[in-house]
Amino acid sequence: LAYFLHTLILFTYDQLFDVVLPFTIFGVCSAYSGSTLNLPNFPLRSIYCRVGLVFIWLWMMCLQVTISNQRHPSSIAEDSINKPWRPMPSGRLGIEQACQLLLGVLLLNGLVAHWLGVLDIWMLFTFLMTVYNDWGGSDNSFTRTLLNAAAFAIFSCSALQVALLDHPMTRECWEWVTAITLVILTTIHAQDFRDEIGDRARGRSTLVTIFGHSVARASLILMVFIWSFGLPLRFGVGWKAAVVIHLLGLHVAYLTVLAGTMRENRVPVDKRMYRMWALWVASLGPLPLL
Repeated sequence: LAYFLHTLILFTYDQLFDVVLPFTIFGVCSAYSGSTLNLPNFPLRSIYCRVGLVFIWLWMMCLQVTISNQRHPSSIAEDSINKPWRPMPSGRLGIEQACQLLLGVLLLNGLVAHWLGVLDIWMLFTFLMTVYNDWGGSDNSFTRTLLNAAAFAIFSCSALQVALLDHPMTRECWEWVTAITLVILTTIHAQDFRDEIGDRARGRSTLVTIFGHSVARASLILMVFIWSFGLPLRFGVGWKAAVVIHLLGLHVAYLTVLAGTMRENRVPVDKRMYRMWALWVASLGPLPLL
């Protein structure tokens, strides 16, 4: 059992930091923002239950999509370069076993989605997952960026819907989800720098491989600055309350520039930058509460 659970965690290890934790914060903080998002003031004691529900559901969605993605021979070859510790390249699981596991996870997630009241958005997520992993959606830079942004939009929407339990999403909630989706859409290429070697080996087009480091890094820094200052202004948050967002944004920019000046061994810095980017995204989640 411990070996099996360890295997599941290895499938989703990266997503714990860039999806599960940030969007748990986003969903719960948004649900408890009250009048800012035109929501009722939920009792504080219910927050513990909702944090657990949101965290577990996001992790289950990540498990589904990571098994689907990592089971393909091309993904195994790429991971053997970028992430050899993952279950498939490390030999913990074979392709046929992964397919069987995916089927079981799909059935379980469908039942849980129905119970949580998010079956419709889970079905959309599963369709987009199939487009990305099985119909070549990840091989083109444009479709890859759109599908990644759509997935993150679904993560944010699902997190908020689960955190709200039976309360419907308000217009302000949808606007907030849309804003976070635009943040992801315009900065998601932060993940491409660390995976450049594997992407080139696979022949995958990304913003980095098409336009080069200078353009990709400059656009990332620009958009991080725009969102770091623009979103707090949107919610009327002063610079003191938004100082964490500003500092994290500056650190993302610093690491992006630092890696860009290095001719060799820049991957560890790009990995740190991507983790910092995930923290920066997480720091945006509490904005409606500030």
